[in-house]
Amino acid sequence: MRHPDRAEHPDLAIGLDVGGTRVKAVGIDRMGSVLSSAVVTVPRSVDGLVAHVVATVNGLCLRFGPATSLGIALPGLVDPQFGARSLPGKLPGLEGFALVDAIQRAIEIPVTCLNDGAAATYGEWRYGAGMGLSDIVVLTLGTGVGSGVVVNGRLFTNANLGSGGGLGHLTIDAEGPRCPCGNRGCAETRISATAMINALWDHVSRGVPSVLAETVLTGPGEARFENLVAAATTGDLLATELLERFIRDLGTTIVSAVHAFNPTAVVIVGGMTVEAAAFLPQVQAYVSAHAWRYPRDRDIPVLVGALADLAGAIGVAAYAREKDPPPQTMTRPGRLDPAEIEAPSAQRGGMTGDLIAATAGAARDVLRSCSTSHGWRVRA
Repeated sequence: MRHPDRAEHPDLAIGLDVGGTRVKAVGIDRMGSVLSSAVVTVPRSVDGLVAHVVATVNGLCLRFGPATSLGIALPGLVDPQFGARSLPGKLPGLEGFALVDAIQRAIEIPVTCLNDGAAATYGEWRYGAGMGLSDIVVLTLGTGVGSGVVVNGRLFTNANLGSGGGLGHLTIDAEGPRCPCGNRGCAETRISATAMINALWDHVSRGVPSVLAETVLTGPGEARFENLVAAATTGDLLATELLERFIRDLGTTIVSAVHAFNPTAVVIVGGMTVEAAAFLPQVQAYVSAHAWRYPRDRDIPVLVGALADLAGAIGVAAYAREKDPPPQTMTRPGRLDPAEIEAPSAQRGGMTGDLIAATAGAARDVLRSCSTSHGWRVRA
């Protein structure tokens, strides 16, 4: 059945960004323009999610013609041809579920998954605040903290499912709260919207005065990051203290990312950036004061994303269509054959040559001694 308002778009690409509370869906054309978008509450089960994805694809294809590809952005450690391999504490039932296979059985277009932070990064790099830059870091600030990195004009991915950079799990407080990932003091436990509201709840429940006390005590879900910012602007001491800590911790996270990847710019996206005017100037000042770079006066701007809440959905749609090669899933650890560690050339005489030869020989011996316990096959 043909949709009465159907307009053919031969390069239609579809993207869905599955977040902690919402699923955002888009259909984009070849230039990255959004043809249609929708936001719904995350379905309660994986079966419900699959049904929603299939219904969304069918609806968009009915309206705009056949799609070239489908991309799905997910939190956690994501296998492009499977789904979420590791997703602690989020979206019950999705971890270890073969999402790609389940969807692929119902539709005929290629399906690719990508970490949600990497998807937002790809969107901002291709069509948003990072356009024209070969090296950027992106942080997504919402119920959690995601990230992604573009290095030398290519989205960072690897065979260990490392497509987002994991910057939300940088340790910024070794004595900090336990993170669902198993670490302590991850950035996500300090600078996510969830972390901020939890901190507000913790203080108010212990009797610390705040204009937000009544709202918070009604239930943690009643308060939002924008409420905290509004309270801080009116001089509420608790809200001001928490906002100042947020600024410091976000600055610390960005500085660590700069030291790791040395980007041209850093882009922040997500729902919390709606309040960027209240914290971005101070964060920029922190980064400028603490980041190690050359020349020392080189600016590393911290920018607000241009694609708003749709960065992940747009990014994963573009990624799936453009077929930036996904990493191959590593099913077993890589193996190094000791026999491949060659002794130095006989032409390398003297102390240096002897030292290199001894080191190479020792390396071969160590690897051979480990081969029995690890099951490596070693050439004689």
